[in-house]
Amino acid sequence: MHVASIISRTISAPGLKSKFIHLGYGVFITTLAAGIVEYQHKVSIFQEQFEETHRIEKEAKAILDTADRSTSGSMAGFMLASLSFLEKHKQRFPDTYARAVKLCENSGCAESGYGKDANSSQHFWSMQEGSSAMVFLMRGIAASAGS
Repeated sequence: MHVASIISRTISAPGLKSKFIHLGYGVFITTLAAGIVEYQHKVSIFQEQFEETHRIEKEAKAILDTADRSTSGSMAGFMLASLSFLEKHKQRFPDTYARAVKLCENSGCAESGYGKDANSSQHFWSMQEGSSAMVFLMRGIAASAGS
């Protein structure tokens, strides 16, 4: 027999027992529907987080793929692009963003190394070290944003 036919016979019978069964059946259906809605909501949130993580990984990879670090200016541009990316995702990576800002400041990515004669090579080396660190930072995000 089908479950529905058993329940319909039990509910249709007169008496207090059938009313409790009817109430229990209604509570069961309501609880089941609420559980399904809650499950769907959790799945939807998980899927959104997964898609956001995938987008972040792709953005970080795109910055890395287009990075040119052959000159002091291109290294500064890469570092500033990375900072812009991290600022955009500051809520997700607050500590990483703060460290990247310090890294950029310490390496002098906002300063011009040209025209400083003796300091030009020092600025270049500082930019090279800073941009190398930023590459590894961005690789870490591109590889493990979902962790």
